[in-house]
Amino acid sequence: MLKLLCFLLLLSHSYSQAQLPSIDGYWRGAVSRDGAIQLIEFTFSAHGDSLKAIYNLPDLGMYEEEAPLGAVTDSSFTVKTYMGIFELTINNEHDEITGINHAWKPVPLKFHIKKMVVPLPEYEKKEVEIIIADTEIKGSLYKPLNREKHPLLIIAHGADNPSRTNWVYRYYAYLLVNYGYAVFIYDQRGSGASGGKKDADLNMHAVDLVAIGKHFSKQAEIDPGRMAIIGESRGGWVAPMAAGMSNYFKSLILIQGSPKSPIDLEYDVIKSSLQDRGFSQSQIDSAISYAGLYFKTARNPHSWEQLVNERKMIEDREWAEQLPKSDRLNDENMLWWKNNDVDPAPYLKKRKASILAIYGTADIYVPANDNAPLMKSYLSESAKAYKVLTIADLPHSLYFYQSLFGNEFSWPEHFWIWPKRSEEMDTAIVEWLKQTL
Repeated sequence: MLKLLCFLLLLSHSYSQAQLPSIDGYWRGAVSRDGAIQLIEFTFSAHGDSLKAIYNLPDLGMYEEEAPLGAVTDSSFTVKTYMGIFELTINNEHDEITGINHAWKPVPLKFHIKKMVVPLPEYEKKEVEIIIADTEIKGSLYKPLNREKHPLLIIAHGADNPSRTNWVYRYYAYLLVNYGYAVFIYDQRGSGASGGKKDADLNMHAVDLVAIGKHFSKQAEIDPGRMAIIGESRGGWVAPMAAGMSNYFKSLILIQGSPKSPIDLEYDVIKSSLQDRGFSQSQIDSAISYAGLYFKTARNPHSWEQLVNERKMIEDREWAEQLPKSDRLNDENMLWWKNNDVDPAPYLKKRKASILAIYGTADIYVPANDNAPLMKSYLSESAKAYKVLTIADLPHSLYFYQSLFGNEFSWPEHFWIWPKRSEEMDTAIVEWLKQTL
């Protein structure tokens, strides 16, 4: 019985090996929808009896994303990407892979890539560990291949997936290393491979940034007089705080960062989100009133019973789901607001670093109309250089959404528009760094 089991396992392993397609290497092509294309790149590599795929969507700024594979045979497989699951066929004679995704209605997506020569590396990637008060922070340093001292950009995260696995942050390495900048992307305290607790407040994250700046100021490969921070969303609070705590950072780029405190910004978020969903002004006023009581309670627990009663009165309202909620006094949610009740105004008014602030008119989380003028007002109080840029139709996600140009699929007059990064924003970032770093 044991011999039979061993034989079956060996047979299964041999079958698995035989089914692996010979597609190791670099492939480039596009996904198309009724003629409109989205460029795509794949790198396939065999690992024992399994096959691994990494892919890039350059127009979207997505690099090094893993693409799960399924139903693998020597002539076909499925692959899951940002655009869904494709059923693919391998043409070994011509080194091409074609396929389709029928889930997109009414016009499916077509997939076509060709095997190409592996492009030469444009950067060196180095893993870095930094000890901050007994907590290990891990990250990746991307730097140009030459051996000169490089100016450094450190990425300060937003709230969503604050780690190196977030392709939104990795994009900056691919954008900026070609212009001679080194870029450090790290797993925020309590995330990814870094130690510490996830509930660290904004001040602790700023302290971490200062420690990271101190570390790199002593590295031979980095020019200590040319270091900057790119702070996205929540990172837009942390970056000015870190710059105010130290002299390491010469320039800041704040993308969708608010000049208001987290609590004051939340009023903007509630208002713009409910407006976007079509609620009336009286409903919005009621929501704002409840939010005011919630934040009053976060600052002073004496209002807790009143908050509980108010919550019972509004909990069946459709707009109530947009509001901050706590099941008990000083629970995790309420403590976040209490511990992060930070006013960024002093850091912005008395700044030591040059600042580029970028907003988008389609951003409902940091509304440009409510934040850009105030940011400009604060930044103008310092003699240091600044610029406030508002980009039309840019949402908080930092890429333009996909849409159909025209009322129907009718190529070439009407066509599908794929999501992509803002060229205006990326150009502004590069030009600002050239001027200030």
